[in-house]
Amino acid sequence: MLKGKIKKAKAHYLKQKKEIPADEILKSENRNETVVSESKRLGRPNPHNLTPCQKLQNITKNYGRAICNFILCDEHCEPYLTNTLCELNVEKRDFLNFIRGNKDGINGIKEFRGLLLVYSHDSNTLASYKKAFQYLSEIFIKYFSVNWIFSGKVIRKFEYLRDRNKMLRRVRNPQYFTYFK
Repeated sequence: MLKGKIKKAKAHYLKQKKEIPADEILKSENRNETVVSESKRLGRPNPHNLTPCQKLQNITKNYGRAICNFILCDEHCEPYLTNTLCELNVEKRDFLNFIRGNKDGINGIKEFRGLLLVYSHDSNTLASYKKAFQYLSEIFIKYFSVNWIFSGKVIRKFEYLRDRNKMLRRVRNPQYFTYFK
């Protein structure tokens, strides 16, 4: 009886403090305490309830942003980056600025494909940036994506792991990167 009163008091306190309706406060099965679901507390949709289209869009967006972060921040990328940029005669600082400028713009297949595909109207420097990005994307997907999947915030790890080879094929042939199923 006392435990029930304590639970109600905690729920009432959380409701007043966080301004969350009482029906969104969930009871944990394993412990005898009330817990507020993180997705509801932060105002985000539940990632397990996404539609298949949203899941596929997020896979390409997350891979694209992870590749950009790999190029910008990772010490593991440094030997690949210097070798690639020397072969293509590209300044490292300019290439990193190009990646920084396009990292937040990757929201799906269209933007990710635009970073990989060399068009006829692209300048020589832009074409070399895209070739370097394509090569470094292959390196990331081949050797570093498994570590990213299992040590990152990715929720559906099996789907990302399963679609890794699909992503690699599309990065190698970006002209066919029009869909992702």
